Parts: sequence; structure tokens; C-alpha cells
Amino acid sequence: MKKFFPDRLSLWIGPLGTTAVAVALVAVVVLVSGIINLAASIPHPEGWANILHYGMKRAVAFHAGDLKQPDDFDADWRVAQGAAHYGHVCVSCHGAPELGQNAVVLEMRPRPQYLVEAVDQLSNKELAWIVLHGVKYTAMPAWTDADREDEAWSMAAFLRKLPNMDYATYRDLAYGQGRSITKNLDVEFGDHFPDTRSDAAKRSEYRSSTPASGFLEFAMQDTLLPMCGRCHGEDGTGRGLGAFPNLAMQNEQYLKKSLEAYASGERHSGFMRPVATQLSQPQIEALAKYYASQPDVGAPGADKLDPALVEKGREIAHDGVPSRKVAACLSCHEQTTFTSRVFPNLSGQYATYTENQLKLFAKNDRGNVGDYNPMDELSHALTDEEMKAVSAYFQSVEPGELVQETAR
Repeated sequence: MKKFFPDRLSLWIGPLGTTAVAVALVAVVVLVSGIINLAASIPHPEGWANILHYGMKRAVAFHAGDLKQPDDFDADWRVAQGAAHYGHVCVSCHGAPELGQNAVVLEMRPRPQYLVEAVDQLSNKELAWIVLHGVKYTAMPAWTDADREDEAWSMAAFLRKLPNMDYATYRDLAYGQGRSITKNLDVEFGDHFPDTRSDAAKRSEYRSSTPASGFLEFAMQDTLLPMCGRCHGEDGTGRGLGAFPNLAMQNEQYLKKSLEAYASGERHSGFMRPVATQLSQPQIEALAKYYASQPDVGAPGADKLDPALVEKGREIAHDGVPSRKVAACLSCHEQTTFTSRVFPNLSGQYATYTENQLKLFAKNDRGNVGDYNPMDELSHALTDEEMKAVSAYFQSVEPGELVQETAR
């Protein structure tokens, strides 16, 4: 009997020990090889995401029990104090009433929760504990001064009220009573952001909608044109760099449709989507009107273009490439007769910008503006040199010059 248990135990330990060593070796090989793809572009498997979130909630519930809720938790001053910090920092990731979450945030893994809809999943103590201590591996930081438990309680007080706020109430609490989005460089943007909550696709713990919050709340403040001007210049000419498109030579309809397409994701850009999603419809329309009203100035640098390249581009723009069934660019662009179609003006655009757009079309990576776009197909028939040539030609032409030609 004395030998029975040690013998049985050794029978179990032997296979278990061997298995443990094998598992450890596999783990080391996987870790060192880097075979596991940690790219944030790949969402967590649904089951794994649920396990992680459940573990987080249980840990928070366990440790939050040590906090003591203050007697004045519901005081208005606490709510206002928490709102001011939320509007300055937290809204960038967690959104706000009638505003969705920024497109950049939705690509984080795990995604920050849309707190307008998720706050009710947590108790007051749990909210305060998360604010005070943060959560590892979620990008949720600890409070910058962990001794200020009182500040964490103010944040929790505000968060408790958040789900029942409308945008106007939130704006006044977070940014100051009566703050409004009114005028900027003589452009009327209206005295509100959205009137009502925008339609949104609600998902498990995040929300994607427009208008959205952002990392700099320029769309809620009187800084729309200065923000856009960082890239496009106050006059819309792209600061003369060739890195940004010339907007001044575009028409209002195309600019409006472009911003709407960026916001919806129909036109692709990691630069523009986070900006466009923050704009309300009145702001989109006002910005389009403003930039379209700027003087039609061509992109600088046309005098430095290769004349032979410009001439080759002129032939393609006017006659196309018949041998490959490529229609002339001017069949659609610079026309005034296609009132039901949305085609951009090309005359006076930077060659570098136009060439890059053609390459994106050829790879089917650009996306669309409007309801009709032949460019995905046509661009495949152009060589890189032809793309470069036609782009140079259009930069060499003054805005409006070709519209007058084709109208004759």
C-alpha cells in the first residue's frame, strides 16, 4: 500500500512533466520566431476578446472594493470638474453624446469602449478605480497623480451622467457655458454641431458614426479653417509643396462629395478620414463653399516641367490612347455638361498629386466620389510614364483654360 501511491504518482508526473516541457519548448519557439501576427489591423478572435474583457471586468470588480465613495458623489461641481477633463482628454478615444469615435481609435486593439453606451456596465467604484489606476494592455492610462482619488471620483460622477446627456449639455459642461461653433474667416458654420444623434451602426462595445470626436476637437471649436490650412493652406492651394492637393481650382460640388466620401470610407485615406468624420453636414458644405470660392490659382512649378513630357500628356488628355481604348481625359474632366456626374477639375493640379491618384486607381486603392467612376478600369491601361506625362500636362494648364476650350 505504501508503494502504491508513489508509483501511481510517478506514472502521472512522468507524462505531465514531459508534456509541460514540450509545451514550454513550443512556446519558446513561437515567441522567438515571431510567427504570431500582432498587427492591430487584425481584430482579436471574438471568443478571445470576450475572455480578455471578462478577465478585466473581474479584476476591476475585485480591486475596486477598497474604494470609498464620497458622500457628495452626485454634486454638480464634481460632474462639471469631470466633464472638463473628459472633453480635453478622454473624448479623443471614448466619444461623446451624438458623436461617434474617431476612425483612428476604432483601429486600436482592443478598441476603447464607447462610454456613452458602456458606462452602465460598471459600478461607481469600478469607474473610479479604472480612472485612477488604468488597465494594462488596453491603452487606458493610470491617473497622472495616483494620490488624487478625489479627482477620480469627479470623473466617475461625470461618467455616470454621460449616457443621459445630449450634445448641447455635454458641450456646455466640457467646453464652457454657451460655447458655440459660429464663424471662422467670415464663413458661417451654424450655431450647433449636430442637431440630433446621427444614425450609427452600434457594435459590441464601440461605435462608428459621423460626426465623430477627435484628438483635437477642432470641429467643436472655431478652428476649422486653421486646422484644414495646416495641409491645404488658408487659400486652398496646398502650400505650394505638391504634397497636398490644390483645392482652390475645384468646384463646390466635388469638394463636398469628397469630404462626404472620406467620412463614409468610400474614398480611402488615413489622413483625411479621421478629419472628415469629425465634420457635421453644415460644416462640410461650408468648407466646400469656402475653398471653391478661393481664386483659381494653378499649382506653382509648372515652368519647371519637362516640355516633352507635357506634350505627351497633352496628347493623352485630348485624344486618349485609342490603341488601348483609353478615352481622352477631357471626355469627362473640365466639362460643364455632366451636371449629374462628379468629376474633379485637373487643370492647375500638382503633377505629383495627380500621378499618385492615378497609381491608386490602378491598384484599386483610391475609392470613389460620386456614383460613377471609370478610372479604376482606365488607369490599368496607362503605363507609369503615361501617368506621369498626363499629370505634368494638367499642372501646366491654367485653371479654367480647358473648360473654355471644350465649351466652344
